[in-house]
Amino acid sequence: MKTKTKQLTQQVRNALLACSNKVLLETIIEWLDRADEYFQYADWSDHFRYTLGYQVESDTTEIVYASFEELEAAEPDFMGITWIVPDAGTLRDILAAFSLEDFYHNVIPLAGYALHDSAYEQKWGHAPSTFSDGYDFMHSLATHLHEKTYRKPERGQIVFLPDVAHKRKSASVPTPVFARRASSETVNPREHPSLHSPDWSDQNLDLDH
Repeated sequence: MKTKTKQLTQQVRNALLACSNKVLLETIIEWLDRADEYFQYADWSDHFRYTLGYQVESDTTEIVYASFEELEAAEPDFMGITWIVPDAGTLRDILAAFSLEDFYHNVIPLAGYALHDSAYEQKWGHAPSTFSDGYDFMHSLATHLHEKTYRKPERGQIVFLPDVAHKRKSASVPTPVFARRASSETVNPREHPSLHSPDWSDQNLDLDH
């Protein structure tokens, strides 16, 4: 990674970790939900969830598994799943433990998918990809997170953030294998330059080697 890439990645991580536990957890959940809208199949975003400490609970047995694959192997006839969201402290530890390269390849792309529309509207530039170094995007993302952390109440009112549920329900009825991990919300495919394959090794986000 180039020096500038490392510096900007560190700025984004510092800004994210500067958020309160509540804002941190809310932000990651919001990013994951928004990123789902850009994938043809909802399970393509499972990579991000596993990386960020999510686990899967069987609605049939209430047994918690590290991944959907483990659940399916143990309970091929399961009827539905619940995503178990890590607590804020665990999530913070995971993010802090990432190497800069791991953060760059996991968290930056997640933010890119989630904030694509806002980035376009506010002219942040493109997230890192095979055609963009992502410098403008990462700088704008760090600024955005900094503003979320230090935003002030408007018109003398205190800003209260909504409580975040620690469990996210999935569909509770049998569905085709490829869609079993889908949420109860309808997923609308969206076109995006880097969203043509769930194979993360093909994205080549790091242009600096």
